[in-house]
Amino acid sequence: MNPFGFLHRQPLLAVYGVVGTGFVLLAAGFVAFGMLPMGVRLNAQIEREIEHFLHTSVLQLGIVLESHFDIANQMASRTAIRHKLLAYERGEVGLEELVRFSRPKLADGLLASESAHGVSRFDARGEKLIELGEAVDSAYYLSAPGELSAITARGPVTIAGVTRLLYYTPLKEVGYGIIGYDLIVMDDALVREIVDTGFGEAGTMFLVQDGKTLYRGAGESPRPRAAALSAFLAGRALDDRYRIDWQRVEPAGWDLYLIVDMQVFRAPLVRDVLFLSLFVAAAAAGVLLLTILSLRPALRAVTSHERLVHLAYTDGLTGLANHNHFLDRLEEELSRVVRHGKVLSLLFLDLDHFKLINDDHGHQCGDMVLEAVASILRSSIRRSDVPGRYGGEEFAVMLPETGADSAFVLAERIRQRVADREFDLNGRIVQITISAGVATYPGRGEMSARDLIDAADASLYAAKHAGRNRVWKAA
Repeated sequence: MNPFGFLHRQPLLAVYGVVGTGFVLLAAGFVAFGMLPMGVRLNAQIEREIEHFLHTSVLQLGIVLESHFDIANQMASRTAIRHKLLAYERGEVGLEELVRFSRPKLADGLLASESAHGVSRFDARGEKLIELGEAVDSAYYLSAPGELSAITARGPVTIAGVTRLLYYTPLKEVGYGIIGYDLIVMDDALVREIVDTGFGEAGTMFLVQDGKTLYRGAGESPRPRAAALSAFLAGRALDDRYRIDWQRVEPAGWDLYLIVDMQVFRAPLVRDVLFLSLFVAAAAAGVLLLTILSLRPALRAVTSHERLVHLAYTDGLTGLANHNHFLDRLEEELSRVVRHGKVLSLLFLDLDHFKLINDDHGHQCGDMVLEAVASILRSSIRRSDVPGRYGGEEFAVMLPETGADSAFVLAERIRQRVADREFDLNGRIVQITISAGVATYPGRGEMSARDLIDAADASLYAAKHAGRNRVWKAA
């Protein structure tokens, strides 16, 4: 039977499909033109934020180290005690006189600085002459002071349980070169504080000198990030999750590295984007549901009308065009054929002895046979052909732009397919035959739709009269 329920739902489902597709396209546009560009802008913003943070940290470290270098320069630039050291080197004064003269002046310089915690002065041979404040282990003395050309920072070293920075300052005199050096102990608290700041939980800073880590910032995962830095410095492949940026810190000539775990850094962003996406999806689903609910009454009215139209045009049992609709289509097509000088054929087909089927097997079996024959008709013709149930067990097929010979061949093929079909009627196998008549326009003289129908009907009658199960073509 014709699935009227499905036909009734088809337009409704189509509209829902269009509305749903619209929302899917809207969501795709939101992702393509909203989320993705936002992701690109966020990545660019992240890069700028990382670069700005690293640059600011380098500037802060530079300020601290520059102040240390200034203190070291000030200690070394005191002319009177430098000249006294030169006199000592030339043997003009003794060690006792040098110490007595230099100690108070170096002590004044030490007291004037909050960052300096100790100073030791050495001669050109590396012998310690004076020591004030925190003492430095001899392992940190220079064995070749003459090779010291500029202030050099070293550290961190542990003195009395506290980490310090050491600054080596060459003492130079015009015409004599290196006459000694100062070893100054500096506070490193500000350096540690800057490096410990880090880039939130995601980033750790490392202060490095010649590949050796001097200071490592605090963080949730310092070891994996230290391993990532070691791999980076060694030129090995780096895990994609890590981003490493670095800048030179002057005047010490050290390098400050910032290692950011991008998975950790992006986790809050991903969480926010996911929340936003879920919110948008929920809102879109709500709007879609409300749209569907609001459209349902109007769509049901439209589809109900379409269903009524369909019922008015279609035979309820076979799904073919009913008698009235078939006649309307025939008249329309014949008008077009006459206007354009084309050809049109009409088939009339009638089941032979169909009454016996209803009488012997019941009307349900008769209906099943009619449905089967209608299915054979649909599968045998073109999309442009129009099949119809003309009445009872009689069928008709309109064949636009088909001549008499081609129509006869088609009718014969349909007749043969029906004859070859075995019908199971309540457990009994029955074979059924049909008779068919063919009429074609243009025929003899002018023809109306009624004339063409009468001609096809006459051919059908001739086929019946000739013994049934055959096709007859009008002369």
